[in-house]
Amino acid sequence: MPVEEVPVDRPDVPDFELVVISPENEGVAVSYSPAGDAIALCTDGALRIHGRQAEFELGRGDAVYMTADEAPLTFSGAGTAFLAAARR
Repeated sequence: MPVEEVPVDRPDVPDFELVVISPENEGVAVSYSPAGDAIALCTDGALRIHGRQAEFELGRGDAVYMTADEAPLTFSGAGTAFLAAARR
């Protein structure tokens, strides 16, 4: 499965970064390695997140907390998630 990179919003604060994950093409995954521990919130559709040690399935309204050791994260499916990660 092809993997695309994700644009990252790094606000002018040293504490966190915010990423919008939205795989747009069926069969294409999106990969991202958060700077630290992260929370992903699915706001539309459904996504599957593959971490180094675990796999998560999120539907609209679902959220998951992931530690930094799960990176890199690979997102697939037809949905949108916001991922907020602590910056080290």
